[in-house]
Amino acid sequence: QNTAEQTIGKIFQKRKIKSRKSITLVGVHIRRGDKVKNNDGFNIATPEFLNRSVNYYAEMYATVLFLVISDGMDWSQNNMPSHVPVEFISLGKREFYMATVVACDHTIMTIGTFGWWIGYLTGGEVVYVKDAAKKGSRFERILNSEDHFYPLWVGL
Repeated sequence: QNTAEQTIGKIFQKRKIKSRKSITLVGVHIRRGDKVKNNDGFNIATPEFLNRSVNYYAEMYATVLFLVISDGMDWSQNNMPSHVPVEFISLGKREFYMATVVACDHTIMTIGTFGWWIGYLTGGEVVYVKDAAKKGSRFERILNSEDHFYPLWVGL
């Protein structure tokens, strides 16, 4: 938690943000890694999903900052929308990543349980990949969407 607070504090200093109350933070977890070439049936995040997701929050909140963690940071840096303020977090340990984005107000999650726990622990609004499972896949057969995605979470 201390590392998360320090990380966010450094970002605020860099961006000259004076008060936590003056900004809405959205944690973004982009899972790629082993899921990119996996045949389990996961639909990984696309640039279009990221664009719809950041626009969802940008339209709702006057001042918003997106904090991105990913196991595919190069792809994330090349595909996160550039029309919104974004910070890419590189802390080296999963627990630091999670603590930092859980300290945000809202969440954009892609696929995987790590992102699910971030959304659950953060509270706030959660945006997720609406069609997380490929049609006819093993993942589609085992995913119970009603249990996995809470009713107030937003599928885009």
